[in-house]
Amino acid sequence: MKVSSRSILLWLSICTILVVAMILLGGATRLTESGLSITAWKPISGILPPFSEAAWAKEFLNYQSFPEYKLKHMDMDLSGFKFIFWMEYSHRLLGRILGLVFLIPFIMFWGKLGIHLKKRLAVIAMLILIQGFMGWYMVKSGLVDNPYVSHYRLAAHLSMAFVLLGFMLWTIFDFLPHGESSLYRLRGILHTLLAMTMLTIIYGAFVAGLRAGSLYNTFPLMGGQWIPSEWLHQSPWIINFVENQVTVQLVHRWLGIVTFIMALLTSLRLMSYGMTQSASILALSAALQICLGVATLIYIVPVKLALMHQFGAILLFSVVLSLFYRSRRKPSY
Repeated sequence: MKVSSRSILLWLSICTILVVAMILLGGATRLTESGLSITAWKPISGILPPFSEAAWAKEFLNYQSFPEYKLKHMDMDLSGFKFIFWMEYSHRLLGRILGLVFLIPFIMFWGKLGIHLKKRLAVIAMLILIQGFMGWYMVKSGLVDNPYVSHYRLAAHLSMAFVLLGFMLWTIFDFLPHGESSLYRLRGILHTLLAMTMLTIIYGAFVAGLRAGSLYNTFPLMGGQWIPSEWLHQSPWIINFVENQVTVQLVHRWLGIVTFIMALLTSLRLMSYGMTQSASILALSAALQICLGVATLIYIVPVKLALMHQFGAILLFSVVLSLFYRSRRKPSY
């Protein structure tokens, strides 16, 4: 007897909500500079936080031996350490909860699933495990000499989270009713829009990792110029697009603008086919995201606005992915 579609849909929906929460909590951890507070990776024993004052003192003493404390937080007391510790601990704990919430039903359902669904869910399970390792690989880069994580590893960690979210959503879509068949005619532009959305998100991670959001907090000009003079200061020139704070912010801005324009044009195409609801959702989610991005920049990356901007990215990605899904044929499990 196979598992009911409703049970699978409910299970995967809960997992998807947990992934979204993980992305947002990860963003909050980064914005509060809490990610380097736990300096060891203990997937099993690390589930227990310090309970006694002696345990807290030992944890804090261990943190003091790493570059972040020595170079940035020499004036931090135990109370301040507890705040950043709980932020990072909560993020790691939520990751463990996600793993259990996904893996336990997956094992229970295994013998009752079709072969195609088994393969899809096995990929999701693998992505969850890889994401946990990727998180530690990212943190490790900030525990050596420089008290900041590698922006490349940050981008890889965030990208993997969106890939995981995408696989979960795609599987959920398989259990939902078909959308408008005429979306098939828009599969090319929707594919490009999805790629642009993801590229913009990756550059957003570069901006965050390089702390480039604190530069040129005006829009649309940067220091009174469309293209700042220092955008190609590094050599070779190509490295500016991934290492130069000014260039990375410039690229992220224009990727966001181009993605927004593409979303509006796609919305107009949808309306021409009579898909008013889909067009409105896409246009509104794209408009919301670019407004949040500009506000986050102008107000110099306050935590609440930055998290709303990150949620806007999740929303836009999900909307574009759903439209792209509906432009393709639905497999039958």
